[in-house]
Amino acid sequence: MDYMKSRLMRLYPAFIISLMLYVILLKEPYNILDFLYEASLIRDVVHIDGMNTLNRVIWFVSVLYWGGLLVMSLLK
Repeated sequence: MDYMKSRLMRLYPAFIISLMLYVILLKEPYNILDFLYEASLIRDVVHIDGMNTLNRVIWFVSVLYWGGLLVMSLLK
C-alpha cells in the first residue's frame, strides 16, 4: 500500500491542477458536485447517473492510478 500511496501523492496534484485548468479554460457547464465526483477518482469505478464527467482530456492520470493498483494486486 505504500507504493499506491506514494503513486497517488505523485499523480494527484497534477490531476487536480489539470482538471481545474480544463474546467477554467474550456468553460464547460459544470457544478461543484461534478468537480468533486471527478476529483475523487471514483468515476472510473462507480458510475452515478446524473453526474457529468469533466475529465475527457486527462483521464490517463486516473487510469495510471487504477492500473497501478490492479497490477500491484495481481503481483501480490
